[in-house]
Amino acid sequence: MSMSVALTLKEQKKKKRKLFRFIVLIALLVAAALGSYLYMFFNSKNEDAEKHLKKVLSFVIADMNSNIDYNLNTLNILANLVTDNPDLGTLENANALLSGIKHKHNFDKVSFLYKNAIGYTYEYSTKTLTSADFNSDNCFWVSNSGNFCYRYNPENNTEVFSVPVKSSSGDVIGVISGNVPASYIISYLNRSDIKYKFDLFMVAPDGYILAKNILSGTGGDVSYVFDWNYPVLKSASDSLFNPMPSSSIAYKWFFNGLLGKSFIAVGMLNYGNYRVILVLPDKSAANSKKTANDVSVSEDSVKININKEGILKVCLIAVSIIVLLSLFIFLGFRIYNLISKKSYKAVMKWALYDEVTDGFNKPKFYLEVSNTLLNSQPDDKYALIFMDIHNFKVINQMYDSIKGNDILKDVSERIKWFLEKDGISARIMSDNFAILYKYRHEDKIINFINNLTRAIGEYKISIKLIPVFGIFRITDFTMPVETMVDRALMAKKILGDDFDLNYAFFTKELIDKVEQAKEIENEMYFALNQGQFILYLQPQVDAVSNEIIGAEALVRWNHPQKGLQLPAKFLHLFEKNSFITYLDQYVAEQVCKLLSKWVSANIEPLPLSVNLSGLNLTNPRFADMMHSMVEMYKIPAKLINFEFDEAAVFENSKYVKKILTDLKAYGFLVSLDNFGKVYSAVNLLNDLTFDCVKFNMDFIKNLISNTRGKSILNELNKLVKSVNTRSVAMGIETDYEKSVIKNIEFDAIQGFLHSRPMCITDFEFFVFKKNIGNICDEDIKNG
Repeated sequence: MSMSVALTLKEQKKKKRKLFRFIVLIALLVAAALGSYLYMFFNSKNEDAEKHLKKVLSFVIADMNSNIDYNLNTLNILANLVTDNPDLGTLENANALLSGIKHKHNFDKVSFLYKNAIGYTYEYSTKTLTSADFNSDNCFWVSNSGNFCYRYNPENNTEVFSVPVKSSSGDVIGVISGNVPASYIISYLNRSDIKYKFDLFMVAPDGYILAKNILSGTGGDVSYVFDWNYPVLKSASDSLFNPMPSSSIAYKWFFNGLLGKSFIAVGMLNYGNYRVILVLPDKSAANSKKTANDVSVSEDSVKININKEGILKVCLIAVSIIVLLSLFIFLGFRIYNLISKKSYKAVMKWALYDEVTDGFNKPKFYLEVSNTLLNSQPDDKYALIFMDIHNFKVINQMYDSIKGNDILKDVSERIKWFLEKDGISARIMSDNFAILYKYRHEDKIINFINNLTRAIGEYKISIKLIPVFGIFRITDFTMPVETMVDRALMAKKILGDDFDLNYAFFTKELIDKVEQAKEIENEMYFALNQGQFILYLQPQVDAVSNEIIGAEALVRWNHPQKGLQLPAKFLHLFEKNSFITYLDQYVAEQVCKLLSKWVSANIEPLPLSVNLSGLNLTNPRFADMMHSMVEMYKIPAKLINFEFDEAAVFENSKYVKKILTDLKAYGFLVSLDNFGKVYSAVNLLNDLTFDCVKFNMDFIKNLISNTRGKSILNELNKLVKSVNTRSVAMGIETDYEKSVIKNIEFDAIQGFLHSRPMCITDFEFFVFKKNIGNICDEDIKNG
């Protein structure tokens, strides 16, 4: 065989191999495309069902938890009222209390056991009070140990709620409970949807199922089912029914045959270890053999059928895919070499670069920092800096996301300009930036921050941009970059919302502060339950007559070991972990109790102001809860003035109008607090109606320092009063400040010039010249 023939055969073999690979590739692509289409065809409805049903179950659990919380809160108010009555161990006194409840609630009867006496039950349908022994009730023993309780009672088909009655010293002296018809369970389980039909169960801790079958469309009562012979439940793994966090949801698909699927989701209520189970059965589950105790399943449940028309459609699309692939694959190989490099670059940019700033993203930043530190010299010094822009979310609210993204891109460029070759930067999320900065002396870090602060602050918009920095000096170059970022973030967080310097360094003391925060969080619920949070009152004075016209209720923590703790020690943490909503409700109730005592003592009460967190603005039932509270204590709503911080009102504009409208409809007064602290947003006065506007202390002090500022303050005060709103100047400490405020014609003043915050006894002597029965702890006063 000649050399040329051998070469020809070799070339032919190469071509055959190429052709074979090409045919195999086409076959694989066609198979993959057809398989993908079939998969999507068979599973699209299931994916839609999964998203929708998880959302439905979340709504059901949220509604049920909200209803339980509302009923327990109502009973807790009753429990406090029982505590304040001198003797409810007689039939006459018990009847007077329970029959006199006028506020709306869900209970058809309320029972209580007081001072180990016989229990009493008041039936609201018949308006009768009878003796009752409910010592055998499980909820009684739970509440008798000091806890709230919720359970379903199968004997009379009701929901049972109970709370402990405590003395002023915190000892449990009785139990008060309420019964609600189980029709409330039905109203929450009886959810329907135009797309899917499903079953909902409420399951007791002992395995009993309280069920309302939506598929059957029959019956109005809650079934009490002992057996678990429901087809889908029988196939569910035990992991779905293991203990799980409250309000969480576990879910799973179960395959029944080639195409059949069933969906089950399980969620926990906040009380009583009750589960709510949602089941979406398929055809195979619907046709399974059932026992007498099974819940029926309709064959109208969601299922996927392949009919003749569907098969034809699949075949036509498959043929189209084959033809198109045959054409495009040939062209694809021709242009593959031309676009492969561009495609690679595009993918790498998408994977490693931020879409807003075109700089590094978080994964790329972490990788670059690790490489830089590993290749550094022994005497190199680096700091990890975390930066965000104070109140940046206001930018997106005032302008739009496009403007916000333009600003973020510009900030990124300015960071790079000041870094030059001394570091790496990236936007790691939202308006948060991370910077690796190389330095010789610590002063260089400060200069870098000051230059960057000045440059970012020069951006031409109506709100000044203020960057805030946390700095972690790196000593261990092998430490994970994520830990470095966390420590820099920890340093930034100590600045809070009010700061003189816009940067802070990480120190070992910060770890101690984190531990202190954990300690506070471990104690806060116990402290609230034990009444360790106490009221202080600071008078408000008429700016002209000097007459005391009201007071602001402030909270202190009377810690048994640490003594009196001021709000600065704990309020910021409570805002972050949402415990502040519980404290707000507690303070509001203490104010109601105090006003009730004044009324009972035949003293003309002064209106009291209560500060509220912005988190309450997102609670649609907040106004109803406050209305129930003042009705319970039989005091006029106009004696309570709820104060909302200007920043909270501005940032929760979506919810504010309804909450304020509801509060005012019930007769409460509503104030805008700390006006001028952040925004001085005059449009708030146009969009919302307030009874009072309280001007921020620092805002006032800055303006009255010069003639121009006094003119501005004067015009703002006129503007506030022009919409029939009272104006209050906060933080007045000197006679000069008072004279300026008086000349500007503010309605009232509040500050240390007239009085510091006082405990209730001192306030009563100061205002009423006598004590109304409250006690000021000497240790608290000395603190």
